[in-house]
Amino acid sequence: MALTLDPFLASAQNNQNRKPIIDLVAKAFKDDIPFDGQFLTTASLNEQNPVTIMHSTGRLLVAYQYDSTKIKYVYTDVSRTEFTFVEFNIGSPIQDLAMVELADHNIGIVYFVNSGGNYFLYRKIISILGVEISTVQMASWATSVFTDGPTAVAI
Repeated sequence: MALTLDPFLASAQNNQNRKPIIDLVAKAFKDDIPFDGQFLTTASLNEQNPVTIMHSTGRLLVAYQYDSTKIKYVYTDVSRTEFTFVEFNIGSPIQDLAMVELADHNIGIVYFVNSGGNYFLYRKIISILGVEISTVQMASWATSVFTDGPTAVAI
């Protein structure tokens, strides 16, 4: 036996002015930047593995591999209208990277280097304006062990 709505409830459901019990709204955690399809820089088309975070100050931060041996770090002003580029020459082929905001508001970048038959895991700490604070090799192992995609988490 089929169930049917009470006629009063059915007419209320068809009413154009009815108010829903809840209102669902979905929004990105940061507003879109209105790019028109142009590159941020034409310095090289050899850019890969970008990572981006929104800093607690409201700035957007981006890091990506550049020409296989460099990391390019990009930060915006607080209003997100100007981009500033900082380049770190690593000197060996970078495998992949990740980025995170640290508790002291500095930026941690974790990356793999593939050199001489081994992987090397590094941690680089920089200020929000791209000033290098420290770089430390954290581990190394043979390339026979497949490695991909570091993840950085601040706890």
